Amino acid sequence: MQFEYKNDKVKKIINDSKLLQKKVGLEIGKSLKKRINQLEAANNFNEYLTKIGLGNPHPLTGNLDKCYSISITANYRLIIEPLTESLDIESLKDCKILNIKGVLEYHDGKNEWIIP
Repeated sequence: MQFEYKNDKVKKIINDSKLLQKKVGLEIGKSLKKRINQLEAANNFNEYLTKIGLGNPHPLTGNLDKCYSISITANYRLIIEPLTESLDIESLKDCKILNIKGVLEYHDGKNEWIIP
């Protein structure tokens, strides 16, 4: 799969290992890169959801209703948006581009963006 990014800041942090480590630390940075590599290896987003499924991917609701959350650690999630017209199975089979929104901590009442 291919990636787009919410903005240039997200792209720069995720693609620069020194900036990423400074922003989230070594372990979270490694876990994040691992998830991104796993997503990149899938042929489409449906394949990632149904066959790979690492990081417990699940759809979100509310202001992130067209996005999916993928676990990086116990509290941090990679937030991605499949760039497709709808989120039905057939559309996700055709989805080969994801918009990376960033990394969010939204547990225990928090809603804090770590990246950007």
